[in-house]
Amino acid sequence: MNTFIKLQTLIITVWLLSACASADGPPFSLSPIIDGKTTIYAFRTASIVGGGNSDIVSVNDRFIGRLNSGTYAVYNTEPGELLVKRKTGSIFFGEGESGGWGLGGLVGLIDGFVEVVSFTGNSNQIYFIRFPHGELVPNDEALEMMDRLENVTPE
Repeated sequence: MNTFIKLQTLIITVWLLSACASADGPPFSLSPIIDGKTTIYAFRTASIVGGGNSDIVSVNDRFIGRLNSGTYAVYNTEPGELLVKRKTGSIFFGEGESGGWGLGGLVGLIDGFVEVVSFTGNSNQIYFIRFPHGELVPNDEALEMMDRLENVTPE
């Protein structure tokens, strides 16, 4: 392979990797707490690992967001037992709860929604859940991780 082609390949690879790993949303700020409600932030930090997949997230079987790398969704619900599930989707051709086309969409179609965490949500409390593993993250740590993530909360 000649030097010019190697250089082009290197430049394109670095450009693609840097684009996949960047979070370019505005500085993060908490939404106002709704009195008597439990607030959940589902988020996925920017990473090239699994960058072609999205995490389709539900709480108590209600769709709350489709998380690609570097995004978050916020959801307010009644306090009580909360069951958070995810299914894998593809970032290509999928939207909403649809898995889309590609390997991620196929995995999501076969596996469906899988429980990732369950907990009791308290009134006027905020919980942060990091994907793809669905781990509850302490608020102070989550706030740092969420800076510059894009809000993809469905309207």
